[in-house]
Amino acid sequence: MSMAHPSPGQDCYDIVYDASGTPRDSMLALIDTDPGIDDALALLYAWGSADLRLAAITTVAGNVPVADATRTLLRLVALRGIQPPPIAEGAAAPLARRLVTATSYHGNDGLGDLLDWPEPPGALAPQGAAALLVETVRRAAEPLTLIALGPLTNVALALERDDRALRRLARLVVMGGAVDVPGNVTPTAEFNIHVDPDAAARVLTAGLAVDLVPLDATRQAVVSRADLEQLLRRRPGPLATRIAAFTRRGFT
Repeated sequence: MSMAHPSPGQDCYDIVYDASGTPRDSMLALIDTDPGIDDALALLYAWGSADLRLAAITTVAGNVPVADATRTLLRLVALRGIQPPPIAEGAAAPLARRLVTATSYHGNDGLGDLLDWPEPPGALAPQGAAALLVETVRRAAEPLTLIALGPLTNVALALERDDRALRRLARLVVMGGAVDVPGNVTPTAEFNIHVDPDAAARVLTAGLAVDLVPLDATRQAVVSRADLEQLLRRRPGPLATRIAAFTRRGFT
């Protein structure tokens, strides 16, 4: 996924999001996510990127149960103070097995158990995630990229609903897998694929244009606690305070 880098003196979370000012050559994207501390930072970065326009966001069970993932997403929308694209809640469980979460790492609420969040406002799209994914692809008037940050359950269900529509995607970017490095759940399995391997098998063999971003790549993109705190000190405020709090659990 290509993202714009902030200009000197400007932090990624402080860039003003203005859809009307987004360059025409920016990427139109859907994000399917299971936030989670890492996905929360990815979403905040995406909202601040001039290279990305979001057509929709869907949530899936993974790092936390899907209801908690949706609540986290709505909290981030309220915190960022943006007008979001359509948001839909997705699958509550993998296709054919019991859900395994990562609440021991992300906290029960997905944001490090920082329990003083106000209840977020915001309405969900009436259809579920799979339906919203298909509908958004069908209606897109330009190439559309689907960025899957969690287990691939919603994407598999969208394929089941309308595989021809999904094949219209310009590309599917999947954060998942471990190719030439050890897994982070078992010696061979990466978390997102491990949670729903049946969905992953369906999606990765469906003939879509897939960019796989495995642990081999993500382990090279390291942000230390010191790096993060340095960035946050440059732009103090409510957003920086929240980011500092919910990342305490996940950064060393």
